[in-house]
Amino acid sequence: MLVTVRGELQAVFGTGEYVLHLPAGNDIKALFANSRQPVFDDTAAVQVWAKTQPALVAEHFECVEAGADELKLYFVGGKLAGYIAPDTRTYFWKQAAAPYAIQTVDLKNSLRIDADMQAKLKAADFWRSSLADIVYFFQVPAQHQGLLYINQELQPVLPAGEYYYWSANRELQAEIIDLRPQTCEIFGQELLSEDKVTLRVNAVCNYRITDAPLWLAQHREPEQYLYRELQFAIRAVVGGKTMDQLLADKQAIDAELSAAMRAKHLRGIEISDAGVKDIILPGEIRSILTRVVEAEKSALANNIRRREETASTRSLLNTSRVMEENPVALRLKELETLEKVTEKIDKISVYGGLDGVLNGLININTPKP
Repeated sequence: MLVTVRGELQAVFGTGEYVLHLPAGNDIKALFANSRQPVFDDTAAVQVWAKTQPALVAEHFECVEAGADELKLYFVGGKLAGYIAPDTRTYFWKQAAAPYAIQTVDLKNSLRIDADMQAKLKAADFWRSSLADIVYFFQVPAQHQGLLYINQELQPVLPAGEYYYWSANRELQAEIIDLRPQTCEIFGQELLSEDKVTLRVNAVCNYRITDAPLWLAQHREPEQYLYRELQFAIRAVVGGKTMDQLLADKQAIDAELSAAMRAKHLRGIEISDAGVKDIILPGEIRSILTRVVEAEKSALANNIRRREETASTRSLLNTSRVMEENPVALRLKELETLEKVTEKIDKISVYGGLDGVLNGLININTPKP
């Protein structure tokens, strides 16, 4: 129990029963403090009392002060319980119910939290307490790189893993960079071909970041910069070709576009390939091309039909020559014709026996010389 007179500390009493003479009109107050928590909450009040009653404050309180580049951690019962920020002080009860210990962290030499302290932070569930205000945590996945900025100054590149840093009186920012192949795409880019035809082009560029600090340091918005460079390359490739050339050999266009992107020598990334996904023609141009294709296909069909008719006529001519020179072949043709006729006739009346069928029903007369 703390007894104050007009805000000034007069006495501190521990566990027990007391009878106090409190004269009227002196603005006397009795404050009860929980000594199970070693930290006294009202630091400002203790600082005032230390000026007027230094001996009394020194008897019951311990002042712990952290320097400009120091962080004080205090443990209660062996468990991390809180911290003292740089350039601040905190008062502890000397008669605290639970023992406490103070550990100093030097922020000047390193902000990285070692594995032992990480275990203590996790055991204290730091993310659910005030300790979360002074711990900066981030994770770098596999096939990624981590870029850490301390007070806007880039630190060495970090590989995959978990990282804990003290963030007291420091500005920390982490950026995770994906090192896997990535894609930059352009949709519906309107371009003018060499023969003055307006086209809409969809293009893609596949790349991979090889040096993240270099790639990010050169440009404020690296993705937008790559997008614009791909636009310039497409205009150079498409603008130098006619519509027929663009539609004739797409692989050659892809190869030329890839070479144009690699020739830019973009630092920090590696261009694997680039290409045109789609070339969209205006409606009237598509109609004209449709009619051209229909005419070409129709002409091709007519040529094929004429070739087939010529071949059929030639086959008939050869067959007629064989039958003219060979009576047996002529007779076989008559029987073949008879077979086809009888397949389509439901009923046949025959006179003269088998000879009437074989000789009278079908008879191919050979021309007389």
